[in-house]
Amino acid sequence: QIGKITEEEYRSVESAETWAWEGYVTGTISTDEALALDLLRGSTLYPEIDEKGVYSINNYAQFMFFAMKVNTSKASLKARLTADIVSDGPEAAITETYKGTFDGQGHRITLDIDGFYDYLGLFSNLGGTGVIKNLIVDGTLKTSGKNAGALCGQSSGLISHCASFATIMADRAGDSGHGGLVGQTYNDARFEYCLSAGKIESEVTTHCGGFVGWKGWGATVVNSCLEVMDVALPEMEGCNAFVRGGYEGTNNYFVTSMGDGSGARQLTNEQTAGGEACYLLNGDQSQLDWFQTLAVDAVPVPFASHAIVLRRDDGTYYNDDVGVEKLSSADGRWWDGECYDLLGRRMGNTSSLRQKGTRPGLYIVGGKKMMWK
Repeated sequence: QIGKITEEEYRSVESAETWAWEGYVTGTISTDEALALDLLRGSTLYPEIDEKGVYSINNYAQFMFFAMKVNTSKASLKARLTADIVSDGPEAAITETYKGTFDGQGHRITLDIDGFYDYLGLFSNLGGTGVIKNLIVDGTLKTSGKNAGALCGQSSGLISHCASFATIMADRAGDSGHGGLVGQTYNDARFEYCLSAGKIESEVTTHCGGFVGWKGWGATVVNSCLEVMDVALPEMEGCNAFVRGGYEGTNNYFVTSMGDGSGARQLTNEQTAGGEACYLLNGDQSQLDWFQTLAVDAVPVPFASHAIVLRRDDGTYYNDDVGVEKLSSADGRWWDGECYDLLGRRMGNTSSLRQKGTRPGLYIVGGKKMMWK
């Protein structure tokens, strides 16, 4: 039994799915009959699947069903979370290399993983074409192996707009190479707009990283990321605030000094709580990827469900956007005319931008400052 999914339950769903596919291919059933799958649609085990083949997951049983499909040769499946989910059992979920796109849509997966093998994580290995985005992980990962990470044991893919608040509890003595997000990277792994705010604790483990426990072959690129880990290790020698073994990238910040912090700027807890870190992470403010509801969020997060941070002329930071008109896709309206970013760069006609999907941020339309969220 895996995550409260029995072998019998899994086989029944797999059998119905195979019947529908084979019937559709051979023409013995209609397209509508193949898509209906009434037996499966009434099951909480089976995720909804849209016309593009993307799985919509709203409970842990559905996540485990998705994981089993990936683990049995469906490595490029795409999925999105539609609700926060909690692990029902202490095991890693996706043990094979994942090559698809997993979109958390700002939702949270609470981990309960306990394993003895190397490269432990929610995803054991994210392949080069794999993408994990818009996902929050918390909970606990217990390991006696090497190179554990809350999101991935290994990664050569892209991790974007993700945050970890998970605790990694390790009991392997010596150099273990655990990372706040990923245990080990290889072959051009990328991180962008990610937060590592979990914890690594052990009485015997050493040589860990705030983002990555060890960089393997190839480059590892980290851009506009923040590390605020809580670290309880016997020593910090050999650790790194971001990536052990070095990395490329710009505009990165850390609070917790884990030995070497080269390549990034250290901030204080006051700077992360007061809005400065959020503002810095957004660079020239032409594109907003970091948000923080001040006096509520202790740290900035890469999710637009939180507030946009602005800076006053005196250098203080605030969410109060008086004088800035706020619009969102839910308003059912849009600006008229040409749109420019705050650096004066033309972004196009606003009606076409809406169709393309505009990033959250501040824009100039008709000489007025507009906030799109």
